[in-house]
Amino acid sequence: MAARPRRITLLLITGSVIARADVEPASAEPLRRLAQGQRPPVDDIEAVIDTTFALSDEPPGTVWILCTDAAQARLEIQRTTLESLPVALLPNRLAQECEPLTGLPALDTVVAWRELAPQGIDRVFWVAQAPSAWWTAAQKLFTRRRLRLGGMLHPAGLPAQLGRPASGVEWQRIESWGPTTLTVTGDAVGIARFAVSAQPLAQVLREAHPDATLLIGPGQTDVSVELSSTEAGLPPAELIQRLDDPERLGAWCVAWAVILAGVAPGTATPVPILVAPPRPLALGAQLALALALWLVAAGLCWGHWQWSSRAAAPAQTADPVAEQKKLDERLAGVQAAIAAGEKAELERRGRRHRGALAMRAVGALTDDATTVVTAIQVDADRLSVAGVTVDAQAPSVLAERLDGQLVTVGWRMQDLQVHRSADSAVEAWDFSLIAGDPASAGARGATKPAAIKPAANRRATSP
Repeated sequence: MAARPRRITLLLITGSVIARADVEPASAEPLRRLAQGQRPPVDDIEAVIDTTFALSDEPPGTVWILCTDAAQARLEIQRTTLESLPVALLPNRLAQECEPLTGLPALDTVVAWRELAPQGIDRVFWVAQAPSAWWTAAQKLFTRRRLRLGGMLHPAGLPAQLGRPASGVEWQRIESWGPTTLTVTGDAVGIARFAVSAQPLAQVLREAHPDATLLIGPGQTDVSVELSSTEAGLPPAELIQRLDDPERLGAWCVAWAVILAGVAPGTATPVPILVAPPRPLALGAQLALALALWLVAAGLCWGHWQWSSRAAAPAQTADPVAEQKKLDERLAGVQAAIAAGEKAELERRGRRHRGALAMRAVGALTDDATTVVTAIQVDADRLSVAGVTVDAQAPSVLAERLDGQLVTVGWRMQDLQVHRSADSAVEAWDFSLIAGDPASAGARGATKPAAIKPAANRRATSP
């Protein structure tokens, strides 16, 4: 029997419209079902996602959430200001830089980014921000339903042409999603360039290619009135793609499903996407794997016993000289093992010494009336610090200074998390940071960005 094609379930959530599309990209008829509705007038984020999911009773596939509550921005940051910044702290820095552009507070958002081609001495980032509450609610909801959440992204910026592409011809599409206007440019190969604009839509259209198409997101009934009142007027009808049209919306959903079907954790994405981590094995699968490994180990032991039994008989009449040579080789192996053990003990003592230096560095850098360290844990190759502060910038400053101290013993900063304290009578922030040996610990992505003091020579733009 043929395998069932991989299914993608898209949940589109805008300011007024919600929609669910179930797509099988590899099928001859990829769009299995499309259902639409009005966004419920509630503040409960989980209820909005759940209502969108309940629009259809189709068997779901991997769930992707496309919501306009996320924001996008284009940042240009001088390369020299990022050279000394650890990779683990880059999400925090980008969230802080985006705050004045998107209006989303850095402490209450999660970010994803794609680095674009550099501009002179600047590194250029295309950044997507989403409220942390959205991300947390989505993960809880689909974990409870035992469904796989692929990730979350803004619906703008589809990196493909809608319709049949003409070979070798460059195309351009202007997308209007409420306050977000984005220009996508590409060719028949599918290579796309992106530009996020803060200018009025009419101005963007005047500067666009004459054959550029205009895509209007669902629920934007005022766009036509706004453009008609300007000097430029509306583009020709054949160049306007309205997603209020179910047929247009279905084709748009299929195009996005084809793109998202190739996205996996740890791989580069064509647009900034918040990708969910792989779901851990269920308890039954873990037990089955443990049993299989035990059976393999038992089989290997039985095979070794059989081989040893068959080799024992001829060994009784073996040459004494050969036996002595074997004993000498075994003795040399034991001596080598003892030397290796002594080397390992010396390395362990060295790591303990590094841990002591790390604890003294924390004590010296937190001698501040605004910051209290509540817990310090030092393992063989890792330092964990937790505390509370009334200064939102203090954890970021502590992380950067501590990174400079620990580099002398071969450790680097790996993770920093900051969130508002719910138990304090005054405005305070709980924080935790992790540092350690980069050779024995993989980089950890920040799940909730912390505020990083912006550099004086940073330059942010929104073309």
